[in-house]
Amino acid sequence: RARYRIGSGDLSGAIDDVETITLFGQALLDHEAGCLVERLVGIACLGMAFGVPLFENADVAPTREELARVAELRASLFRDGQMENCVRRAFDGERVMFGYGTYADFLATRRMGGPARSVFLEAATPDSDIQKKTLALLFVYAPPVNDAKSLQIFKELYDSALENGPNEILQEIEGLTLHSRATQSSEKNCAYFAASFLIPAVKAAEEAFYRMECVAKIGTITTALQAYRMDHGTLPPAFTVDENGKPLQSWRVLILPYLGDDAKALYDKLRLDEPWDSEHNSAFHAQVPDVFRCPSAKDIKEGETIYSVLLGDEGFFDESGAGKDFIEAAKLPDRDVWNQFLVVERANPVCWMTPDQELKIADYTADGKTDVKKFFDSCRHSGGMNYSTPSGRTFFVSETASALELEACLRGTPQPKKEEADAKADEAPAGEPTVEDDVDEPTGDEAPIKTSAPN
Repeated sequence: RARYRIGSGDLSGAIDDVETITLFGQALLDHEAGCLVERLVGIACLGMAFGVPLFENADVAPTREELARVAELRASLFRDGQMENCVRRAFDGERVMFGYGTYADFLATRRMGGPARSVFLEAATPDSDIQKKTLALLFVYAPPVNDAKSLQIFKELYDSALENGPNEILQEIEGLTLHSRATQSSEKNCAYFAASFLIPAVKAAEEAFYRMECVAKIGTITTALQAYRMDHGTLPPAFTVDENGKPLQSWRVLILPYLGDDAKALYDKLRLDEPWDSEHNSAFHAQVPDVFRCPSAKDIKEGETIYSVLLGDEGFFDESGAGKDFIEAAKLPDRDVWNQFLVVERANPVCWMTPDQELKIADYTADGKTDVKKFFDSCRHSGGMNYSTPSGRTFFVSETASALELEACLRGTPQPKKEEADAKADEAPAGEPTVEDDVDEPTGDEAPIKTSAPN
């Protein structure tokens, strides 16, 4: 219905619909007694809300009030550690039901013997690695175990994964030699078997929360870019320049007034006529606004960000020091700017105030070939990266995207038809990643609907 309203020119009504599904998703996340599945449904609702192309109708410009509503909805998802609190509540609630309770069911099923136990042997299929085969066999054929003792071992593993992150525990399990597996107690083998399957589920759920927070932040940045365009007639330049053409300030600095009161106060302290690394401005390098911090980028230093734009003649930014717009390009028959990359994630973090280290389209499309592997190098999210478009949508693009589909998103050209992508896949050398459905909603199964701006 929101998309129909956008096409009909009723942007305010479309925002009402987006607000409804956003608030519903937030209610599921915030439900004190909610289970993990309920919260994941909430994330799916938020994913749908972020998939609505609120700004795609070029004939209907949003008002300041409408932009403010959208910005507030998106910012509310990560303000004051909102998503971090949701993660804690979800895992605290699941600690007993999903963790301890499920393992107790594992042990009860094992005691039943016969066909009931055979379900665990599915982990010992020919396609499984040796660790899973061994764990499954030890679990099923181990002598009787002390259930209470084994449950205590599992609790310690599970609690450690919740408190300190799952990676250390999973590495410990994967690092066990066959000899150590065969000689340690049956109670421990059983606990490790369950942990090897349940803890990755915890890890995947945690990443789902943080990926949605990242989506909310990229969406907030995109709304700020739209607000800047409303005031200035163009998107901000990638960076401002002095009279000699030397870069001064990044686009991230220029949109600070549209990112809330704290960001506006920071903007007022900066000297925009001085370089970003002048003695005065350098004092603010570490004061990166939270909206520029991806929650899954745990390894970056203070003051760094992985959110970037793309420079190039076909993109929305270049190195001229002047802003560009996309409305005229949106009317061209050979362009599809509504699905083109606007804000993306990068592999190598930079200081959030750095003006001249944005990504370049040419770096990924050299010699007429799109380098998929290079574009997705060191993704912070499992399997791909988040990005936004000028339409206001935020998506997750898979690292198995085909070169043709990725190039269309980089250059703003129409997405290839399925037969074109299949033909390109047949021509691709062995080992080159290709996929039929490459771009997904943050938590859904549908590819983004590829449409031009409604008339």
